[in-house]
Amino acid sequence: MQIKGNPNAMSLERLYSIAQYAGLILLALTFAVGAVTVYLGWRVNKAQEADIRQKEERLARDLKDKDVQIAAANTAKRQKLTNVLRM
Repeated sequence: MQIKGNPNAMSLERLYSIAQYAGLILLALTFAVGAVTVYLGWRVNKAQEADIRQKEERLARDLKDKDVQIAAANTAKRQKLTNVLRM
């Protein structure tokens, strides 16, 4: 259907067709952006999990080292006390 009065005007069917095409492009772009967002969120989550795991392992090592130091200090104190009591 032509718009009356302007021979260069686009038909309503042509405008509708362009609108449908633009809608499909926008839908595809929305899907692509959503997929990229999900993927990047997954990557960030994995990186955070690795970072947390590394920090927990470091903390466990540090606590174990501190326990060994405390045990050594306690043993040294006991040995000194034993030596003093034997005198």
